[in-house]
Amino acid sequence: MRAQRVELFVCPTATPADTAGLQKLVDSGKIKPDTLVALVGKTEGTGFHDDWGRVWADVALRDWTSKFLGVPVDEVAKHVIFVLSGGCPGVITPHIVAITREWIEVPDKDVEAGKDKRLVVGRAGSDPIAPEEVGRMGQIRKVAEATRHAMTDAGLTDPKDVHLVMVKVPGLTTSSISDAESRRKTVVSHDLTFGPEGAGEGAGGRVGVDVQQLSVLVQRHRTHDRGKTARPQRLNDPGLDQRQGTSALPGLAERGRPQ
Repeated sequence: MRAQRVELFVCPTATPADTAGLQKLVDSGKIKPDTLVALVGKTEGTGFHDDWGRVWADVALRDWTSKFLGVPVDEVAKHVIFVLSGGCPGVITPHIVAITREWIEVPDKDVEAGKDKRLVVGRAGSDPIAPEEVGRMGQIRKVAEATRHAMTDAGLTDPKDVHLVMVKVPGLTTSSISDAESRRKTVVSHDLTFGPEGAGEGAGGRVGVDVQQLSVLVQRHRTHDRGKTARPQRLNDPGLDQRQGTSALPGLAERGRPQ
């Protein structure tokens, strides 16, 4: 019976463009082109709207991943999810986490021996999100649909097994606002210093525990094993004219469940 084996490798970064830690993982055989599913991290910088560190890291990681996978840079996002959060205040250390997923064969005797749940991960991308949909129900519906696809990719059927949804949402730019208005559409905000990002966070963050019913989307869901709340994470790249929401979804599934 097939099951997922998920591993997470933390690589401290000296600069936003530092990929040395990732390369060491490749050289040691810990990550392979067919097992890398996501790169998640915190980048050096202030984390404000004009923070260039996140954009620099995004460009560097896509270039490195392109060479690692042997695909053009503009096709990298079809293979690996990038979720970067800018700014490292206080004691936070800049880092990148490489998430790998490998399908392995689990002996039937092991399935019978243990019925506990294990970590799994799923990923998906939404349909294109138009500027007029950012921060509104159009974005919520598309991100929710992507989350359902990520659940399927993870082999999950029960929303209670979803413990975290990391969503990268688009931010409004002067060009995207002009595009919307040229089509006689309105946008949720013209404030490029906070409004569009806040709107994106609100819409992306409302994909909560019940991804089956859009009418009861919530910002927080309870991790039933520890009694704590896990918040869907919104990470936005205002410097990039992003047009889709991408989801990386860790959860728990029964050991040995067929995929």
